[in-house]
Amino acid sequence: MTSRPKRHGINTATFMAEEMIYNQAEEHLSPQRYAEMKAEVGRYLYVAGKYPSSEWEQFVGFTPAADMYYQVNVGVAVDSGQAPNIFAMALICRDMSKDFCHIVWEPGDRWLPLGGRAGT
Repeated sequence: MTSRPKRHGINTATFMAEEMIYNQAEEHLSPQRYAEMKAEVGRYLYVAGKYPSSEWEQFVGFTPAADMYYQVNVGVAVDSGQAPNIFAMALICRDMSKDFCHIVWEPGDRWLPLGGRAGT
C-alpha cells in the first residue's frame, strides 16, 4: 500500500501562490504594470485558482497532475469579450514536502492554449 503525500488545501495553495506573486511583482513587472496592479487592489484586482491544464508543459516541461498542482491567476477583471488582463499566473505544487511554484509574468500571447488564444 502506497501512502499519498500530504497536500495543501486549495485555499492554502492559492494564498501561498498569491503571496509569492505579490512579493516578486515589483522586480518582474514594469513600473507601469506594477503601479496598475497596486492601484487595482480593493477594486478590480482578482485572484482566481483552478486546476492546471496541459498548457503548463511549455513552461515547466511536464503536464501537471490536477490532484497535485494548482494554478493561480492574478489580474484585473475585464468585461466579457475583452482580452484578459493578467499580471501573473502561478503553478504551485500542493505536496507539502515540495517547494515548487513557477510563475509566468504577464503571460499575454505566450500563454497559447491548444487551438487558439487565451480567452477565445
